[in-house]
This record gives sequence, C-alpha cells and structure tokens, in this order.
Amino acid sequence: MYLKTCVIKQNIRQKLGVLLNWCFSAQKCISCKKKCFLSVICMSCVFKYIFRIAPQKSRRCEICSRFLISEDRICTSCRSERVIVSADCVHSIMPYRLWYKNLLFSWKSQDERSLSLIFAKACLIKIRSVLGKSSLENWKIVPVPPRPGKIRMKGWDQVDELCSVLSVISGIRVYKLLERTSGQQQKKLERTKRLEKGRNPYVLSVSGRKLSETGLANRNFLLVDDIFTTGATMERCSSVLKKYFPGCQVMVLTLFIVD
Repeated sequence: MYLKTCVIKQNIRQKLGVLLNWCFSAQKCISCKKKCFLSVICMSCVFKYIFRIAPQKSRRCEICSRFLISEDRICTSCRSERVIVSADCVHSIMPYRLWYKNLLFSWKSQDERSLSLIFAKACLIKIRSVLGKSSLENWKIVPVPPRPGKIRMKGWDQVDELCSVLSVISGIRVYKLLERTSGQQQKKLERTKRLEKGRNPYVLSVSGRKLSETGLANRNFLLVDDIFTTGATMERCSSVLKKYFPGCQVMVLTLFIVD
C-alpha cells in the first residue's frame, strides 16, 4: 500500500512538473530576443511597439492608411488605382514588415492565442484615439468572415476571436452580418487577381438580412480584419454593408497593413 502511494505521488509530481514547464517555460521575445513567458513577445515590447504605435498620428495615406514615406496625403497605390471607395475611413495599427510578420504568423499559423488579448487591447486603444470622446455604444463590430470550412479544419478563426475579446473589453457588441461564399484563400492570389471585379464572394448573412429588414439603429459599423493587403476584401465587405444599410458609416480597422 505504501509503495503504491509513493508511485502515485511520483506520477503526480512528474505530470505537474511537465504542466508547469509547459506553462512557464521561457522563450525568446520575437522582438528583443530576451526571455519572456506565456507569449512570443514580452510585455515591454508590447507596450513599446504595439500599444504606443496604435494611437500615433504618423504620416498615413488619407484613403488606405498606408505609411507614407515621401508622398503627400495620398500613397502611390491609391493615386494609380483607388480600391477603397465604399468605406468611410481605414485605420491600421502595425506595419506588416520585419518581426511584425513573425508576430502575425505566430498568431495565425502557430495558434499563439495569447496574442488575441494583446491585439484586442491595441484595437481598443486605436478606436479610442480615432473616436475621441464619442460613445463606443453607437458602434457595432462586424468581423470579416472566414472562408467556408476554416473553423472546421483549424478549430478557430482568428478574426472572430479578436472581435469577441474586443467586445468583452470595450462593451461594443459583435454583429456577424457577413458571410463568405468562396473557399479560395486570398493570400494565394496575385494582386491583379485580388482586384478583379467579378462576383462578390461576401454576402449578407441570415442574421444580417433580418436586421436590414427590421432596421438597425445607430448604424455605425467597425469592420475588423487581421491584415490590409490590397484593400479588395475590405472594399467588398464595405459595399455589402452600404448596400443593405443605407446611410451607415463603415470604419475599417485592421491589425496590420502591407506597405
């Protein structure tokens, strides 16, 4: 009996040790390379490179929010071919370059879900810096929907989780007004293919149709996605909202933007 009890205790200690080692094992910060815990980025870099960059009014394109280098007010891409027409404004938080690319990869491809709360907090900081003292209750969060079968295959959708966490910390309700009919991944398409004007793969969802029929008060929509590449996705989603909710205001918010 005594021997059996000792064996049980030893097994418990081993399993507890594995669990603690998994939860609190140190890894290198994706930015500064110092040791950090529970995430791929240390809190020092979170405050310095994510939370502080969110409200900064750096030189951005007035149309797509890309970082400007030598251009004045409007970036070269929007001068040559304007994609964003339906959305009222576009706001992005971080540039998609250097170690920021690895940050997005860790979240989307390596299931580093601890980043969802960090990203949601950065979104809230950005929203408050844009709206100022305006009430957040007048806005509705609308996530860009995933391609069909993604949640069944991966088990979760990053944008959906981001919006859920943002709703909890901000008090803004989430409305899943859109759904996607095409299963083709946009990231695998060339720029010209993305910008082709054909059938819109985004449509109003069943719940969206019900709301459009009954009317939706304070129709200010915060359209949320992870990355702004060409702007085609955001334009298509915005056009659907504008079509079924006349007079609404659509603010696009993405975590990253491709320069």
